[in-house]
Amino acid sequence: MISLLLFETILELFLILMMGFALVRLHVLESADSKSLSVLSLYLIAPCALISSFQITFTDEIGKQLLFSLCLGVVIHILLFVIVAILGRLFHLNNLEQASLI
Repeated sequence: MISLLLFETILELFLILMMGFALVRLHVLESADSKSLSVLSLYLIAPCALISSFQITFTDEIGKQLLFSLCLGVVIHILLFVIVAILGRLFHLNNLEQASLI
């Protein structure tokens, strides 16, 4: 259920992105306007869309899924740290390259 809500939110944000692209291509907006639209989207539209997508009734099942997601995220990050440390030694990656891989 949560994944469907998140998918809908991501789809909405993608449609906003495509509308902005189309407006610049159709010369309704100029490329210079994109910075202000990006700031507006980043600081206002995206947080509002994410908050509204999580406006659901909290149940024990949803709590378990959120806890599972948190644990899975921590495990994946630990694995990435280990993998990137190994790759960093093999390919002599600097700190910026290692952070980009993680």
